[in-house]
Amino acid sequence: MDNHNNPLKSIIVITAIGPEDPKSFGEITHSFTKCGCEILESKFSVMGNKFLLMTMLSGTWDAIAKIETVLARLGDNLGIKFSAERASNISNHDKCIPYLMEVVTVRNPDLVHDTVKFFELQKVVIKELQCSGFIANQTNTQMISLQVNVSVPSSLSIASFRSDFVDFCDRLNMDAVLEPLK
Repeated sequence: MDNHNNPLKSIIVITAIGPEDPKSFGEITHSFTKCGCEILESKFSVMGNKFLLMTMLSGTWDAIAKIETVLARLGDNLGIKFSAERASNISNHDKCIPYLMEVVTVRNPDLVHDTVKFFELQKVVIKELQCSGFIANQTNTQMISLQVNVSVPSSLSIASFRSDFVDFCDRLNMDAVLEPLK
């Protein structure tokens, strides 16, 4: 039976930050499975000399209780800070259309904030946001790449939303793509 829809399974969301160590991620995932949990979603990234982990686990109530207990000991052993919260796998955004916004533009320190505020004002939920900076090879210009997955309420006029998005991009003098996520 699929754990996403199994009412007998519990859900926990865990975040972790710690020193970059190639062994840490393997030890963490081993602990998850050893406790009887299944990884439903996970994001792992290295930033500077630190790693960041966000993961959603599923398991029986006792498996979730085990992992909650193991995290403190694991954190002490590996020098990692864990945070864990029980969660529901049920989203309040069922009647939404997934969209992806992508932009590559000259570095602008306000870009992420301005983008978040735009979607907030539109009542569009950000599901995932990733950005990274780089130097353009041809011009040595500092650039930023931004990808945002959003859930657009089906009650929102797509034509109006797209028009507002174009106006937003024009105000920031950036070229961006907004398309349905497939």
